[in-house]
Amino acid sequence: MLFVTELESVADMQAIPEADDYFHSNARGSKCRTVLVNRVVVGNPCRRHFNATTLTQPPPGCHSVIGVPGADLNYEETVVYDNNAIHPAFLIAYTDVSETEPQSKAVALLSALFRTPVAS
Repeated sequence: MLFVTELESVADMQAIPEADDYFHSNARGSKCRTVLVNRVVVGNPCRRHFNATTLTQPPPGCHSVIGVPGADLNYEETVVYDNNAIHPAFLIAYTDVSETEPQSKAVALLSALFRTPVAS
């Protein structure tokens, strides 16, 4: 089971690059990206090496499905079929490392909304 207990360990998570690959902003001029990191209880997972896009529930005896990178997948993917198995843990706002502007409006807004400083 994957549990993130410290913010520093988020950087090691494999899903962050995949989320970044899917990023698209509809906000004009916004260079801020966000990713929601969740704690997920996978239980007894079924590991698959090929896509299983027609599954609507895990195979018998399993609680989730883990897609292993290879033939069909570029990244490891975990699918759970029960919303109660997912708990939001962190909302991370970031920009490209080449970003030279000070704090963006989106980052300032997130900081104000959650009343917490945004890590740089």
